[in-house]
Amino acid sequence: MVIDALYGIGFHPPLPVAAAQMLATAQEIARAHPAGWKRVAIDIPSGLAADAPPPAPIPPGCDLVVTFHCEKPVHAALRAQGVPVVVADIGL
Repeated sequence: MVIDALYGIGFHPPLPVAAAQMLATAQEIARAHPAGWKRVAIDIPSGLAADAPPPAPIPPGCDLVVTFHCEKPVHAALRAQGVPVVVADIGL
């Protein structure tokens, strides 16, 4: 399992080069082992802004998103591409 928790809702693109390279490597590993590797993003996939429309199409980045309190605007686009989004209650 690859957990993407680099950036959250305060992030504004673009990704720093080192972070983009790390995520690209994780993508390569996941593609090479499709049955054995799952990519889970915490809050939003790194590289996307929570409050702005994402690029179309959204680059592949996760198999599941776990976010907190409520969905952000970007989550609708992720759902439209078939990415499950789970909202975890944190008591707010």
